[in-house]
Amino acid sequence: MTIFSGTIFNDKINARFAGIYRDTIYGQGGDDTITGAELSDTHYGGKGNDTISGEDGDDQLHGEEGDDTVYGRFDQDKLYGGDGNDTLDGGEGNDELYGLAGNDTLIGYDGNDYLYGVDGDDTMSGGRGDDIYVVDSIGDVVTESVNEGFDQVSSSISYTLSANVEGLLFVPGNSNLDGTGNDLDNFLSGNAGNNVLRGLGGNDKIDGGVGDDTLDGGAGDDTMTGGLGNDIYSVDSSGDTITELVDQGFDSVNASVSYTLSLNVENLTLLGTANIDATGNELNNVITGNAGNNILRGLGGDDTLNGGAGDDTLDGGFGFDKLDGGTGIDTTTYDFYAGGINADLQTGVVSFPGSGSILTDTLANIENLIGSRGNDTIAGNDLNNVLTGNAGNDTLDGKGGTDQLIGGLGDDTYIISDASDTIVEAVNAGTDTVNAAISYVLGDNLENLTLTGTDNINGTGNALNNVLTGNSGNNLLNGKEGNDTLIGGLGNDIYIVNDAGDQVIESANGGLDVIAASVNYTLSDNVEHLGLTGTESLNATGNALDNILVGNVGVNMLDGGAGKDILIGGGGRDTLKGGTEADQFVFTAISDRVDSIVDFSKREGDKILLVASGFQGLKSGAVKRKQFVLGKQAKDGNDRLIYNKKTGALFYDADGTGGAAQTKIATLMNKPILGASDLMVAVSPAPSLF
Repeated sequence: MTIFSGTIFNDKINARFAGIYRDTIYGQGGDDTITGAELSDTHYGGKGNDTISGEDGDDQLHGEEGDDTVYGRFDQDKLYGGDGNDTLDGGEGNDELYGLAGNDTLIGYDGNDYLYGVDGDDTMSGGRGDDIYVVDSIGDVVTESVNEGFDQVSSSISYTLSANVEGLLFVPGNSNLDGTGNDLDNFLSGNAGNNVLRGLGGNDKIDGGVGDDTLDGGAGDDTMTGGLGNDIYSVDSSGDTITELVDQGFDSVNASVSYTLSLNVENLTLLGTANIDATGNELNNVITGNAGNNILRGLGGDDTLNGGAGDDTLDGGFGFDKLDGGTGIDTTTYDFYAGGINADLQTGVVSFPGSGSILTDTLANIENLIGSRGNDTIAGNDLNNVLTGNAGNDTLDGKGGTDQLIGGLGDDTYIISDASDTIVEAVNAGTDTVNAAISYVLGDNLENLTLTGTDNINGTGNALNNVLTGNSGNNLLNGKEGNDTLIGGLGNDIYIVNDAGDQVIESANGGLDVIAASVNYTLSDNVEHLGLTGTESLNATGNALDNILVGNVGVNMLDGGAGKDILIGGGGRDTLKGGTEADQFVFTAISDRVDSIVDFSKREGDKILLVASGFQGLKSGAVKRKQFVLGKQAKDGNDRLIYNKKTGALFYDADGTGGAAQTKIATLMNKPILGASDLMVAVSPAPSLF
């Protein structure tokens, strides 16, 4: 190896011409020009503004003092600027450029170059190849052209990537630095400090490293890794992915798109006003909605879900969760759960009776609730609720407000206390029951109705085969179409029977009850009275009680059976049979046509009762002897009632032997002995059943 030194003057040294190979050249003083040879040389410019060119070989070129210009030319060179504002040009090959002191210009040119300005505000341009820039001053400038390789900056300060540079890595340390990418697919890597890393455009890869980092990929489908520390991620694309390992901190995601938390990330907050969704994981998540209509799902863990503004749906998932709907009309759902729940929107408590746990979900600002796939008990609050039972045999109680109750599949029970409440049931969705504290008409697809409380209220069925049950008050039960079962309970109840298949059930001492039937009907046990309705010719049959049987305008057969019965034929030509014991056969007016009495018995104490308002000249009480006569016609002016014992015909004459003709009102078919004492006159109208 040969060492060659210049002078204090401005020397021009050409190693090739001087025959110096693999040697070291010192320029010494002056503004020297040093040119290397083909092999690997080491040149020192010394003092002055030197120009050094390495030429071929892997050269080490030092500008030293002064504002030097250093060219690496070919192969893998190392260029050092030294003092002064130097210009370093690596040329071809994979070069290392160090500006050292001063504001230097570093040009990598071709090859995978390493550019480090060191002190001062340096300008660096890597050229073609995959270059690495080291930045340590806010005045450092990095310039890259399009398609000149994959370039990266290693920085010890906060830094924003210039155009056409792909990577940014913070040097090891714990300084809190910010790093910003550009529109390319960037790679950003933090240090041990609390970094803020922003990818901007492109599909970026961001690694926060140790520390409490904030990672924002910006536009594009970004891959973000927070590392150790409590990290915050910003997600704006459904293609963004986040990687966190176990026990690497308490991490949060702020998302402007629908997003599902990846493993080991705890919290998720939705941004903006769009209607987007948020889904947690198996950890104890805190999930917060935005101003839109969100669906928030906690999945596993003991989660806290806050809907915020908008009409949100909150699904806490498994675990014991806190669900707050915020403003808007919000819904919580337990469709994920198969075991059945007890939910009360007024107290805000949801328990899980089949789980064996005493822990509960806590609800706030929730208007609507969807039950589980098991047997649920769900109660609303004073707001307008929509309660959905889902599958299972559910009990739904809207409480206050105008509520909508949707049973779903299963044999459901609805509790109604407000006339504004509505029930929605699908076809073939189970056998359902309404418990109503008000008068109620069953809607479509509801089978049973039970009246509750003590008020005098009514229950009405539908076209199905209903079971209607009264309360302790006076109820009117109308099954409508179908083969219905009507159960009165305590109180004086009225049953409307529309079908021969209808069944009335009354308990003993259950009040004074009436059946209004538009079909042939026989009184069931413990029901006292029966009235026929409509215009068809029908039959009515009593039971062992003291019955009142009332016909309609058709031709009726009324049979009292046992008991002291009252039979009122109505407007048709009726047949009346009192049965055993003392019965009353009532005629309200001569316009009632001619009724036939089958079994009038003086011995049993039967009476014929005439209503005074329908028979002129008769006063209330017993019929006077002078007003009653046996024979075919009246004999004097006092005669009002004429009985022909041979035919059993009973007539009424308005004026005795006057000009008005007598009118036949009844035929006693067994032709019994009849006297004035067997007839009575009532001043009041006939008993009314309805």
